[in-house]
Amino acid sequence: MKKLEVKKHLNNLIYNWFDDEKKDYSSLYNIDYPNEIKTEKLKNHNYKDLRVLIDFLNTPRKRGIKNHSKGAHIKNSSGFGSKLYKTKKLLNIDNNAKTIKGQKYKYMTAILYLAPARTSGYNVCALASAGCMASCLNTAGRGQMGSVQLGRINKTKWYFLERESFLNQLRIEIKRHVLRCKKKGFKPAIRLNGTSDIDWNIHGLYNEFPKVKFYDYTKIYKRALKFVRGEYPKNYYLTYSLNEDNKVQALDILKRGGNISVVFRSKKLPKKYSLKICNQDNWCHFSKSYKVFNGDKSDLRFNDPKNVIVGLYAKGRALKDNTGFVQDV
Repeated sequence: MKKLEVKKHLNNLIYNWFDDEKKDYSSLYNIDYPNEIKTEKLKNHNYKDLRVLIDFLNTPRKRGIKNHSKGAHIKNSSGFGSKLYKTKKLLNIDNNAKTIKGQKYKYMTAILYLAPARTSGYNVCALASAGCMASCLNTAGRGQMGSVQLGRINKTKWYFLERESFLNQLRIEIKRHVLRCKKKGFKPAIRLNGTSDIDWNIHGLYNEFPKVKFYDYTKIYKRALKFVRGEYPKNYYLTYSLNEDNKVQALDILKRGGNISVVFRSKKLPKKYSLKICNQDNWCHFSKSYKVFNGDKSDLRFNDPKNVIVGLYAKGRALKDNTGFVQDV
């Protein structure tokens, strides 16, 4: 099978894989498989084939170690599979319609996109709900492309399997982003959780780059609580994300003066919104109303007013959500 044909086949497999509600992410990376494709015929188009195809595409034509900034074919010290391919770059700079809106506010945004939930075999979204995973923007836009999905899987594997070199490369790219922004007259902003929910503060990055505005969304209540208590560095901003099963926690963050993001099905956002809270006996009540701020004007969450609901319009698969993740008004 020619490499071009393999790529086309992989595109179809990955697209169907993410749309399959009964998918088992872990099965993709917990199986034995041959290191190379030994036949031109792929008989069963299943997860095992996808894993083989991933490694086939990730294998450079000339074996050996390459500079990690260009891609390295190295031995996996953890015993997870047989090879690890390091991607050319980690950060994407203003490459989507929303982040580029920040340039009118004199910010240039860099985002790190990892493979969400357990897509890579490693969980990077500890408290992702069913609705969150079903509506994930991971496959929106260029994310539908097999090469993009492979890149995100590789970045995630790199982070977990070769963390020191990953963080070194990340620091290099952050420094480059700062210099690029200075040269072009912008202020640097970075979102390290484009499609993940990791506490990057444990690596000391926020304190290491005090002039950079870091920001994220999170579904982890403890992280949001830590933020509203002022326990994170001042150059880091965090917005708590509402899903179908964390309304009590979301209301608590609002009561403490923080912001929460809410995905609405309608493009016409309400001026104010109340959270419907139900107990185990299905007795429900509504919270006080909070002002809704249009979060689609830009991705710069640190510029939002305080103590508001950041309204976001449902996109892609989220438009068909029926889990309660997307709110109807």
